[in-house]
Amino acid sequence: MSTEVSLYTPILNLRWMKIPEYAEEIKRISELIGFRHPLLSNILKDIKEDDCIALLRVEDSRKKESFCGYVAYIWSDKWIYILDLVIVPELNEFEAKTQVIRKLISRLKQRNRNCIIIDVRETHFILQTVLKHCGFKAVKILPDFFKGEDAFRMIYLAKGKNFPLKSFEREINSRLTT
Repeated sequence: MSTEVSLYTPILNLRWMKIPEYAEEIKRISELIGFRHPLLSNILKDIKEDDCIALLRVEDSRKKESFCGYVAYIWSDKWIYILDLVIVPELNEFEAKTQVIRKLISRLKQRNRNCIIIDVRETHFILQTVLKHCGFKAVKILPDFFKGEDAFRMIYLAKGKNFPLKSFEREINSRLTT
C-alpha cells in the first residue's frame, strides 16, 4: 500500500473582476493560508477603480466550481504589479501558480504593457522557482520588506521592451501611500 500524497493539478478558471464584494472572502483566505504582501490589506480596505483581483476557481468532477485562490494586482498602462498570489494547499502550488503567471503574461502582451513586477519573500522558494521558470529575473533586494524578512523584486520584461525601474518605484510608492 502506497502512502504517497498526490497533489491535484487542475486547469484553473480565472475570473477577472473588480470586486469589493469579495474582499472579506479574500481576507479570510489570505489569513488562513498566510498573509503575504504588507500592502494588500490597505488595498482591500479601499479597492480603487483600477485595482483588480482575479478569483481562481477549479471545476470538480460534478462540474461544480469552487474557490481555490486569487491573484491581486494593480496596473498602469506600462506594468502589472502583483500584490498577492494565493493557492489553496490541496493544489499543486508550482503548477497552479505557473498557470496564473502565464495567464498574466498573456494579458500583458494583449494590453501592450512592458512588464510584470512582483516582490517575493526570500524564503518563498516555490514562487521564486515558478517565476524563474516563466522568465522573470530578480532585479533588486528589498531589505526587511516583509517585516523581518527580505524580498526579491522580480520582473518579467516583454520582448523588445525596456523598463525604467526607478520611475515604477516612484509611481507605485505614490499610489500605495495615498
